[in-house]
Amino acid sequence: MYTHFEDKHFSIQSLDSVQVIKETIERDWFYVFPQIFQPETLKFLKDVSESENYHEFDYPEAPDIQGREKILNKKHAIKVSLLMKNPGLYAFISKLLPDEEISNFNCRIFKLPDQNYLLDWHDDGRIKNRKLSISVNLCDDKYNSEVEGGEFLIREKTNHSSEKKIRNNVLGQAVVFRVLPDKLEHRVNPPVNGTVRTHLAGWFSEE
Repeated sequence: MYTHFEDKHFSIQSLDSVQVIKETIERDWFYVFPQIFQPETLKFLKDVSESENYHEFDYPEAPDIQGREKILNKKHAIKVSLLMKNPGLYAFISKLLPDEEISNFNCRIFKLPDQNYLLDWHDDGRIKNRKLSISVNLCDDKYNSEVEGGEFLIREKTNHSSEKKIRNNVLGQAVVFRVLPDKLEHRVNPPVNGTVRTHLAGWFSEE
């Protein structure tokens, strides 16, 4: 087991070396880390995510979206963003990319309220200089063991048969994936049976 980065908030470990992770992201466009946070930090994020301070979020570029994503109010989201603005974390993430230097991070905690939610394929390229996205599962154990839906999908824009599906169903599990607006697009399947899917979504970028 490799320990790639560790401090009071983060514990990023995997069975693969940095080079293997980098090659996997280049080949498959994504990599799944079993956990990235220390237990106390994950508990903090879980507690924050269970707050009632959410509001509906509209996508200006997708006015026909069915349903509405709910995001955590700004004053709570700022606490999470500040936690993730970590030079050591940036240095590790930069190693996973080809000749790109990560120097900024923005995120939000969001809920997909029910099966009526639908966000079509998109590429996260609305804001310039995004290089790598991350999605961290903050759902409870009941969701993770019993609920269908909520799978993450990624594919090439010009080759839809290249689609890959990831079931991110463990509390604290993190999927990192490439932002290549000219090449890749992704989406999330809606949860089913009236359940709520809660995740931290973030974007590593250059300034």
